[in-house]
Amino acid sequence: AYPYRHLSRRQYELVLGMLAGRYSETGFAELRPRIAWDRVKGVIRGREGSQALAVRSGGTIPDRGLYGVYLAGTDVRLGEIDEEFAFETHPGEVFLFGTQTWRTERVTHDRIEVTPAPGAAHARLPFWRGETPGRPAALGRQVGALCREVAARLDDPDLLRWLEEECALDPRAAANLRNYLWDLQEHLGAVPTDRHLVAEWFPEELGGWRLLIYSPFGAPLHAAWALALRRKYRQWLGVEIQVAWSDDGLMLRLPPVEPGGGAQAPEAPGEGEPAAPLAADPLAPVRSMTPEEAEELLLAELGGSAMFGAAFRMAAERALLLPRHGRGRRTPLWLQRQKSKDLLEAVRGHGDFPILLEAYRECLEEVLDLPGLQEVLRGIQSGAIALTGRQTPGPSPAAAGLLWNFTAAHLYEDDTPLAERAAATLALDRGLLLELVGSGRLRELLDPRALAEVEARLLHTHPALRARDPDGLHDLLLRLGDLTLAEMRERADPPEEADRWLEALAAAGRAVPVTLGGEMRWVAAEEAAVYAAAAAGDAAARERLLRRYARTHGPFTLDRVAGRFGWPPAEVRERLAVLAAAGELVAGGFTPGGDEPEWCDPAGLDRIRRATLALLRRGGGPGSPGGYARFPPRPPGVA
Repeated sequence: AYPYRHLSRRQYELVLGMLAGRYSETGFAELRPRIAWDRVKGVIRGREGSQALAVRSGGTIPDRGLYGVYLAGTDVRLGEIDEEFAFETHPGEVFLFGTQTWRTERVTHDRIEVTPAPGAAHARLPFWRGETPGRPAALGRQVGALCREVAARLDDPDLLRWLEEECALDPRAAANLRNYLWDLQEHLGAVPTDRHLVAEWFPEELGGWRLLIYSPFGAPLHAAWALALRRKYRQWLGVEIQVAWSDDGLMLRLPPVEPGGGAQAPEAPGEGEPAAPLAADPLAPVRSMTPEEAEELLLAELGGSAMFGAAFRMAAERALLLPRHGRGRRTPLWLQRQKSKDLLEAVRGHGDFPILLEAYRECLEEVLDLPGLQEVLRGIQSGAIALTGRQTPGPSPAAAGLLWNFTAAHLYEDDTPLAERAAATLALDRGLLLELVGSGRLRELLDPRALAEVEARLLHTHPALRARDPDGLHDLLLRLGDLTLAEMRERADPPEEADRWLEALAAAGRAVPVTLGGEMRWVAAEEAAVYAAAAAGDAAARERLLRRYARTHGPFTLDRVAGRFGWPPAEVRERLAVLAAAGELVAGGFTPGGDEPEWCDPAGLDRIRRATLALLRRGGGPGSPGGYARFPPRPPGVA
């Protein structure tokens, strides 16, 4: 179709692969196959339930968490308010909406019902959360040129008349503009323009520093610049940096540490004491950033930003990966966000996942202005754009908007430790922990029946999870990986149909044979390249297969997994140690009656633990009156 004329064959096949279940191994339910793709004949067809999903959840308008406001007892829609405001509103409260005041009568899962409340006092003002479009860089250059021209004429007695005549300002607006730029000149030593960017840094209350760069080029450019600078300053100082931006500049909060000094920050100053000085030139990372470096820094930082999370969620909604409830029920936006985060975490290791690529594209092309940033950086490098700065005792008049944005962004944060967005957990020596708690305790606590039940479900040998047609068998190959014909029969219902289904998959090019551990097995065609790379010794491919093996099995030993894939035990031990250190596996002893070291997927171990608790609860019950009476009516240990 014409709208997709720029879509490459590679991108097209990645989308088809996603719909055909290429990423179902992640375990995320909505990544299960939606189409059947016959690669030999070049034919695709919808799977059961796909049409209903498209009808129920189709659409390109993302959910922005808006509640409808309705006149009570009718279907008259008055407008929409933000979900957060709706959660904070209770029956009987009055709020201003439009030009009238309204009393809340009822709050449901998707609407607020109100009645008119004319003349009611103490009405609340509603609020809406959202992103403003931001000033384009082209308009920013014009704003900067105007500021440059006005700044050059601040001493001109005819400036006010010129502003009124040439810029169509009334006398008060002209006077305000002149006074504002005059104050900036006095405070910063220069007025920010299209040819001169100005920075200031001043101490904050707890000993850190605020670094503000004033620029007229608009929020899309400043957002890209702030994210790139956050990455670079983090590398320079060794600690986390907070940022904010607006149409008029950007701000970084710098802790009082030496470059490369990590988190060894000096204590906050006492009242009346000066803040610890900033080491070296605080603008050095800004001046040294090249256009090419900015792109690399931005790509590295973007994936952990809130704007990327929002773009990913909206793209996933459009791609039917976050389906809506049936029967017109509304899904709360905060639940959608949580599910989107789960999906993002599941596919983070798959760099070719189409929704990841689309989220990056949307941020880089529609939200951020990377080309404009690179043009500004070239100007700074060449000297066409000057960059000056000074330390000031406090914020300039231009800082108000940035300080407000920063406060609004961080006011409601909790006490989660600052860390890299992709790894926000504290380091833990699991070996020392096992020495403290003992590795054999779980063997005594886990119920063998719970272990067998969870393993049957993970391996799809449970009767309710067996394949019932060729598509179901293909799903198992995608989820579980390589299977022998005998293993397929264990997972087919009825078992004797597995042979015929496998022949159909092989004829359609959807299943291919591989040799592993000295025996022939079958894998989904989508996985053939991964198995070929693993056979050639590719480390990433082997770790991917190990991760899937752990996700689809209960506790396993080194010899078991090494024999399964035919890999050297020493290599497998090393890779298991890497995954355990990263928190992707748990090492210890888990199988009741066993004595060998084992590994297990954390989510699988949690399922076994919960199943054990459920069995224990079912096994308990109230004691008999006679048993209760046999308890001694005296404190224990007292004769």
